[in-house]
Amino acid sequence: MKKLPSISFRVFIYFAVFSSVANSQWSEINGTDSLIFSNLTTKGQSLFASGFKGAYRSTDTGLSWHLINSGLARSDSANPNYPFIHCFGLKGDSLLAGTDNGIFVSTDNGDSWSPTHSTPNYALIQSILPCGSRLLVSGHASVYLDPGTNELDDLFISTDNGDTWSASSNGIPANQGVNVLTKFGASLFAGTNYGIYRSIDQGASWNMCLNVWGVLSFASNDTVLIANAESDRVLCLSSDTGRSWTSSKIDTSIYAINSINLTGSTLIAATEWTGIYVSTNWGKTWQPSNDGFGLFGPSSPWILSVGVSSGYAFAAGEFGIWRRPLSQVTSVTRVSSSRIPTEYSLEQNFPNPFNPTTEILFRIPSENYTTLEVFDLLGRRISILVSQVLKPGNYQATWNASSLPSGVFLYRLSSGLYTSTRKMIVIK
Repeated sequence: MKKLPSISFRVFIYFAVFSSVANSQWSEINGTDSLIFSNLTTKGQSLFASGFKGAYRSTDTGLSWHLINSGLARSDSANPNYPFIHCFGLKGDSLLAGTDNGIFVSTDNGDSWSPTHSTPNYALIQSILPCGSRLLVSGHASVYLDPGTNELDDLFISTDNGDTWSASSNGIPANQGVNVLTKFGASLFAGTNYGIYRSIDQGASWNMCLNVWGVLSFASNDTVLIANAESDRVLCLSSDTGRSWTSSKIDTSIYAINSINLTGSTLIAATEWTGIYVSTNWGKTWQPSNDGFGLFGPSSPWILSVGVSSGYAFAAGEFGIWRRPLSQVTSVTRVSSSRIPTEYSLEQNFPNPFNPTTEILFRIPSENYTTLEVFDLLGRRISILVSQVLKPGNYQATWNASSLPSGVFLYRLSSGLYTSTRKMIVIK
């Protein structure tokens, strides 16, 4: 009979984890001088953010930020302000910035910028989505005018890197307000004020796939797409590229979600007045992650954007940017111990069988990019619990199977040249 972990060992794990979490918090980055930050974006080892003073870049995992505004200027030279950046996009090696004065492109990692040759009717760009040889942009309905129909349009497409543009709202009624674009699998998705639209032909045509109001942001991993429908106060999840959706009400303790990020199976929400909230069961329940921010309420800063890079989570909003080790936010926690492991190991999950959550312990003797993934018996990946660089140490990950039926599942740890797989059982 397999021996279960001793009571004393489990008690040690509990207190070690509690101590680690209690002493962790968000740290504000010093030296940033803008009133507001948003649109956190990762490109290789560089981080980018936008502020009232222009574009910012960090090349040291977010410890310092520097303005990168060379060439970032308004078409109206009499206006001394920099264009306000509403979004970033990546197309090959190029970094794109969507502003209230058109689209700017950088081919040298932000050192210099140049405007695209044309802009859709002086568009205020809300979202940029590169898709193969095509480039799709969206903006607020009031800034677009399609000369062919004399109706307001929300979505434009370019097939020549922004030299020319044409309307691409075929299937999306005028004045829908396309807030955000994303790609999931082979399909494109547009989040609007009045629903989610899906395209299977690279944006040539669109069909509504979910009737919800006020879709402000998307987040996805390899298996699920999540939409934040703020006006309806629901999170919508699809695991079949938008053919069907499930919805869960947003917790009443969360004021308003500005953006979401999905890291593995951990959903992170940036909110107004209530800080950062974290869910490990697709938004059914939430926990605040606000140590270091200070008190929250009507006079507290809004968190506008959340991003993940190089083993850290970043929060951007009014008055600054904050950083925190990703392992303190996601479903994996480093267990405090004075002893560094000398070899890799992946322990049997506990409890097992379980319903609906279980804990997985593993050890990493050297710093490596590490993944911990869950598969069904057909080899299909169900969840990504860990996908980041981990330092040497003992770790505990939590898996929530509340959305899955009873069955046998496999979990696999990969770090450096080490790989190990074990079985676990869900019983409902």
